[in-house]
Amino acid sequence: MGTLTSVAASAGGLALYTQVHHRLGTDGWTLVAAAILVLFLVGCILGGSVLLRRPGVAGPGLVGGLLVAASWLTVGGFTFT
Repeated sequence: MGTLTSVAASAGGLALYTQVHHRLGTDGWTLVAAAILVLFLVGCILGGSVLLRRPGVAGPGLVGGLLVAASWLTVGGFTFT
């Protein structure tokens, strides 16, 4: 769990680095956005760990998430071309 949390924090750091490196705007809200991203990713990891501790719930929960993501991408008009 600690490793996954550190990966989430690294993703927030990478987002912050990208903002600074490409000069996309580095005001006080950049740090707030990175902190929100880290909190969101840690929440997703905690939610996923709860699913994995209950084997009867993990399969349907992950399939449901996949269907929601696929329908969201379809409605949004996402294409690979």
